Amino acid sequence: MKTLRKSTTHPAKKSATPMIPSGFEGRLVPICSQCNRIRLSGMDPRVQESWVKPGFDPYADPTMRLSHGLCPSCMHKLYPNLTSVSHLH
Repeated sequence: MKTLRKSTTHPAKKSATPMIPSGFEGRLVPICSQCNRIRLSGMDPRVQESWVKPGFDPYADPTMRLSHGLCPSCMHKLYPNLTSVSHLH
């Protein structure tokens, strides 16, 4: 009698290793520790438009190098007495 073996991989399953999107490899990526927006490369960190939702989970890839901080909007929400940014209201 022949023994059936279960397949250890499923062809429809995605790879367990997440992919870092193009442009993020090998560089330190600034991320807001409150809302998880990332700052676009070369943009002014004081301007909210420089911070965008990444469209991927930056914490899913352990090789992605993250530098935590706060975007202007979260900085204002968490520390209103320390910021005087009127265009974020």
